[in-house]
Amino acid sequence: MSWINKFHHRYKKNTKVTNYSNNPYVFENMFRGNPYIKEVSLHKETIYIEEKAFKNCVSLEKINIPPKVQYLTSKMFYGCVSLREIIVESPVPPKYYPNHVCCLKDADDIFDYKTLSICVRINNLFTEKPECFEGVNKQKCIIRVPKDCVELYRNAYEWKEFQ
Repeated sequence: MSWINKFHHRYKKNTKVTNYSNNPYVFENMFRGNPYIKEVSLHKETIYIEEKAFKNCVSLEKINIPPKVQYLTSKMFYGCVSLREIIVESPVPPKYYPNHVCCLKDADDIFDYKTLSICVRINNLFTEKPECFEGVNKQKCIIRVPKDCVELYRNAYEWKEFQ
């Protein structure tokens, strides 16, 4: 059984979902469009949330982003109109990387063509508007961060629009 089939919650009517400890990834479209989920608790070992993982989860109100998640992906919470609380456990604000761009230090066996491709896409980092929270009401959504990191989040490009 594949990871996607094993952990896909699209048609389940659970309002609270807990990510399993042996699954460090939240796959693309894993929860997409689920109208029932209200709260998601990701395991502390989760390291990556793929694009559109929670796209159009219109009932989602609360989620935690574990400390090992370093990147925000395209349309991650796009259309999550009910989102009111995001708990971010990382002392360093996760950064937005569009189009599956990863940090060079995380890439395995980088060849010249891969490096070129990544560098070209990194150019988008400074020109593309983060759309990971598009549709989320940033005036009503509370971001909870580690106590000594509030100023880092207030100044981070991806997070500064939240109250």
